[in-house]
Amino acid sequence: MILEVAWHRVIVAIAVALFCCGTAFSQIFTPLGLLSPMQHATRAYAVSWDGRVAVGAGGDFHTSSVIAIRWVDGQLIPMATPGYVQGSGAATSSDGSVIAGAMVGPNSHYERYAFRWENDTFVEIQVFENAYSGILGMTPEGANLVGWTTAPDSSTRAFVWRSGQVELLPSLSLIPGSDTFANGISHDGLVVVGSSEDSDFPSTRHAVWWREGKIEILGSLGGRSNSALAISGDGRVPVGDSETLSGNRRPTKWIAGNVVDLGTFGGATGSAYGVSLDGAMIVGSALDPTLGVRAALWRDGVGIADLNTLYAQYIPAGWRLTFATGISPDGRFIVGHGVNAQGRSEAWHLDTVSEPAAIVSLIGGLLLLRIRRHSCGRSSRPNENL
Repeated sequence: MILEVAWHRVIVAIAVALFCCGTAFSQIFTPLGLLSPMQHATRAYAVSWDGRVAVGAGGDFHTSSVIAIRWVDGQLIPMATPGYVQGSGAATSSDGSVIAGAMVGPNSHYERYAFRWENDTFVEIQVFENAYSGILGMTPEGANLVGWTTAPDSSTRAFVWRSGQVELLPSLSLIPGSDTFANGISHDGLVVVGSSEDSDFPSTRHAVWWREGKIEILGSLGGRSNSALAISGDGRVPVGDSETLSGNRRPTKWIAGNVVDLGTFGGATGSAYGVSLDGAMIVGSALDPTLGVRAALWRDGVGIADLNTLYAQYIPAGWRLTFATGISPDGRFIVGHGVNAQGRSEAWHLDTVSEPAAIVSLIGGLLLLRIRRHSCGRSSRPNENL
């Protein structure tokens, strides 16, 4: 009897501890807010592994008048960029302590300079003198970054920044002025994905990846414009978009040498922006037959799902999720932006497994374990009536 009471007290104690410590930021759907009623929009692009930190930007995206933002437990925190009036956060480390993106210069919205932020300190990453640049991807510890930079020949070049050392990535084109972009990097830092123009095929942009310093074409759905925008943490599954022969950009993944059209909600176009560690879950956006843009989740063995439908009971009335742009490695946390009830574009955060559900599951598991142990204990005793 004493052991029975003690066991139940343990279960209650665990439940209380989890509830008190784990539900500070446990809403399933969280609108991330605007900078002020006068600011046009906010967008979230990436999320930390535990879901506590999201990064992005806010402001007027039509004029590129935006500032970098980080959200910590749902609280919006503008990121001051000394010497620069604007900026955008595009990538974060696994724990949210390192953020990278692009700062916008004070003289023109076209002036963009790559930055890395850690311990409240901004460090500008310069590849060429007086060149524009930006960061688009990062490894979990924040030591390896990928992005783009303008070059002296007027081209845009892809690069990797490894603990302070810059490495320009090879291009498919031998013609000066051709563009190459690096958009994502695997967790071990050995695989980078992006796009590159090709001098052998004018006006063609290939989706590519770089492995062991060599550039390789990933393939296309038949069109000329293709780009790999992210890659799974294990380095196996690039995702992005690929153009068809009819000119429609389709959400795409590349796996085991195959180019896979992920599908839409009946519309012509879409794109994939983020992917889980093993490539089993992909997020992005896709059109429906009415040309409406909807945030999409593609899952292996399931196919496409509209996040607006999948989590309808948790999304406030009047909201419409349009873009899902970041996902945690385990697929639990998703961030993006959509249209709020007031018609403004606002960033959002989605926890697909809420803390209360996790607590209930844990308690259920403990109770089941107790029942099984109790049952096994009784059945193992000898039958004294025999």
